[in-house]
Amino acid sequence: NNEVSDILLQGGDKIWVERHGRQLPMTSYPLDNLELERTVDKVFGQEIKGTLKSAAVVNTAIQLRGDEAGTIGLGRGETRRFRANFTQADIYKTEAAMSLTLRVLNEVIPQLKQMGIEPDLFNSLLPAAGLGLICGETGSGKSTLMASIFQYCGETYQDRKIITVEDPIEYRLGSRDWIAPAPAQSQIGRDIDSFHNFITLSGLRRSPKIMGVGELLNRLSFEAAVLAGKSGHFCLG
Repeated sequence: NNEVSDILLQGGDKIWVERHGRQLPMTSYPLDNLELERTVDKVFGQEIKGTLKSAAVVNTAIQLRGDEAGTIGLGRGETRRFRANFTQADIYKTEAAMSLTLRVLNEVIPQLKQMGIEPDLFNSLLPAAGLGLICGETGSGKSTLMASIFQYCGETYQDRKIITVEDPIEYRLGSRDWIAPAPAQSQIGRDIDSFHNFITLSGLRRSPKIMGVGELLNRLSFEAAVLAGKSGHFCLG
C-alpha cells in the first residue's frame, strides 16, 4: 500500500527502501551484521549464511504471514511475497557483511487486456511456435508482463499447456478460471540446476505448448530456447 518496491538490509548500514525510484532511509542507526544474520537464520534458514561464506549468492522467494499481534506489520490472514537476493560484501567498515535485497512482489497478476497493449501486438503475443523475448531495464515489469500473458493464455485456451522455469518463482500462476492443465512452475536451485538443462532435459520431453524461461543470460540458455522454438514449441523468455 505504501508503494515501496525494494527493501535493502545490509550489515553496517541503515535500513533503506526504494519508493518511486528514490532511496529512503528507514532508520537513523546502522544494522548490526550479526543481528541481521540471526534474523536471516530464523526466517530463511541457516544454510543462507553458509552459502554466502562459500563465495556464492542466493536468489529465492519468501512469503511472510501476518498474525493477530501484527508482529511484522501484517494482520492475521495477510500475506506478502518477496524476491530475495543475498550477497556478501564489505559495507563501509563492516567486512564480509550480509547484503539482502527484497523486491516486493504483487500477488495479483494484472489482466493482460488492461495493460494497454496495441491490438496488433496483442494478437501476436501467443504464436504456435517460435521464440518470444520480453526485454527491458530492471524493474520495468518484464516478469509482470510474462505472468499476465501466461494467465491470459491459461484462462482462454484449454489446449495450451504451460510450464515455466524461474529464478525464483515470482508470481503463482493459476486461478479458478484457468481452463488448461495447471501450470507447472520450476525454480532454479530447488527443482533444476540451470535454465539450459530445464529446457533440454525436461521441457522438451513434457510436450508443452508454451515454455516460459525466466532469464536468458548466457549462450547455452539462449541456444536451448532457440532449439525449443524450432521444435514446435513457443518459448517465451
